[in-house]
Amino acid sequence: MPQRDQLPDHLLMLAGTTVCTGISTLLAFLLARLDMSAPYLAFVPAIALCCLLSGLRAGLVAAILSALSLWYFMIPPPGFALPDRSDAGHLLVFLAVAAALCWIIDFQRRSNDQLAQENFELGYKVSLLRTFRSLRETAQR
Repeated sequence: MPQRDQLPDHLLMLAGTTVCTGISTLLAFLLARLDMSAPYLAFVPAIALCCLLSGLRAGLVAAILSALSLWYFMIPPPGFALPDRSDAGHLLVFLAVAAALCWIIDFQRRSNDQLAQENFELGYKVSLLRTFRSLRETAQR
């Protein structure tokens, strides 16, 4: 039976996602001050970490918050003014790559969970088989 998500869990996930995105924004500012023109790269670890720890929904929220942070702080003109076509294209490609990354990580998480469940069931079956085998051997003596 699947467990229902509760409001405190959602708020904790949102807070963690916001903190990760904020740290990534600070890292992007630091990279910009060091004359490295790759602000998008600073957000990829935060998106991956949020998705890995809290699931697909948190990863997608981190991707959207990262895109908003990039748009507001990194893309000229400052603020939420409309960017030119190339910057808007970069943002869309960033969002597409982030969504693909989140999907891959979520697929891996689900596969690992399913494999762990199947390993548990297999261990239980092996335990039962060993018990029956030892019972059969004692009965034959």
